[in-house]
Amino acid sequence: MDIKFHLCLLFSVFGAIACTPACENLLFGVTGGKLYSRTPPQYGSDNWLGSATEIGTAGWNDFKFLFFHPDGTLYGVLNDKFYKGPIPESSSAEDWIAHATLIGTAGWNAFQFLFFDPEGVLYGVHNDKFYKRSPPTFPSDNWIGSATIVGSGGWHVFKFLFFDPQGILYGVANGKFYKRSPPTHASDNWLGSSTLIGTGGWDGFQFLFFMADGELYGVHSAKFYKRSAPTHGSDNWLGSAEIIGTGGWQVFKYLMSPLGQPGGQNVRLYYKYVNPKLYVKSGWNPPREDRNLEESLYNTRQGLMESFSPNKPRWRNNLSSEEWSRLHEIKEDPTVRVLAMDKNLGPALISTEWVEKETSQGN
Repeated sequence: MDIKFHLCLLFSVFGAIACTPACENLLFGVTGGKLYSRTPPQYGSDNWLGSATEIGTAGWNDFKFLFFHPDGTLYGVLNDKFYKGPIPESSSAEDWIAHATLIGTAGWNAFQFLFFDPEGVLYGVHNDKFYKRSPPTFPSDNWIGSATIVGSGGWHVFKFLFFDPQGILYGVANGKFYKRSPPTHASDNWLGSSTLIGTGGWDGFQFLFFMADGELYGVHSAKFYKRSAPTHGSDNWLGSAEIIGTGGWQVFKYLMSPLGQPGGQNVRLYYKYVNPKLYVKSGWNPPREDRNLEESLYNTRQGLMESFSPNKPRWRNNLSSEEWSRLHEIKEDPTVRVLAMDKNLGPALISTEWVEKETSQGN
C-alpha cells in the first residue's frame, strides 16, 4: 500500500513522526561557531564540510545543548535558558534566539543529557535521575517538577544516551554498549536488564547517534563511520563499519540529525483500539476534499479488513495500565489534536484488535 502523505502525521498512540522536507535525511554539524547542513557523506574522501551549506553564521558553539525534535524543530539551551525554533537559513545564534520561542527560563544547564525519542517525548538526566515528559511549551512550565521519573539513580555513569528510530534506548557506560526499551518507572533497572551489544572501547567515540535511516553513525579518532547497530557483545562494529570520513571530524562540537522518518518514508501506522481516531500535529487542517488522500485511506482500510483475524487478541478494555497511561499521555499533550475519522477523510481505519502495519510513502 502506497500512501502519499506530504505532512507530519502522528497516527494513534505510537505512530512515528515524519520530518518535513526541510530536514529529511540531513546531517547537521557545528564547528568554529557555525552551523552546517548537508546529506551525510557517502565515502571516505567525501568533503562534507567543504560542500555543506552554512545555515548558522556565528555563536552556535555557545550552546550547552543543541538537538532536534523528530519533526525537525531545533531545540537549544544557552545561558541556562531553553529555546525552540525552526532550522535557521543563514543566521547567527543570537538572531535565531531573538526569533525562537523561550520555553525554559532557568536550570537547564544542570542537565547531563537532553534528547527526544522518536515520538517527540523529551528525556533528561538531572542529578543522577532520569526523567521524561512532553517538552515544555512556555517559559514557566515546570518540566522537571511534572516529569515522570523513570530512573531513580545511577544515570550519571553514561557517556552516551540516545534512541534509534524504533524507540529503543541505547547507552554507553564504562566503555560498554547497551540497548533496551526505555525504562518506564523509577525502580526499573535498565542497565541490569538491558542487552550488552559492545564489551569495550565504546567510550572512545566522540559522537554516537542514529539517523532516520536506521544506521548507527559514530566519530572515533577523527574518522566518521556508519553501520547497522551491533547486536551482540562480540560484534566488531568499528572493524566492520563503513568509513565515510577519513579525518577531521574531531573539529565538530555537535553532529546531529532529526530522528523522524526521513520524508515520511516507512510511515508506521498502528491501530490500537476501538473507535480509532487520527492524531495529528496541531495546526494541520485535514484536506477534506483531497480525493487522492481519501482513496489512499480507503485502500488502506480495505487491506486491513482483509487481514483481520477472527480472533481479536486485544480489545480496548484489555489494555494494560502502561498502555492506558501512554494513551492518556498523548490525549493530554497540548501539541496533538484528536480528530474523529469520518467519511471526509475516507472511511474510518477500523480495528478492534492490535494490528501493526508498515506502509511506504510513494514519492
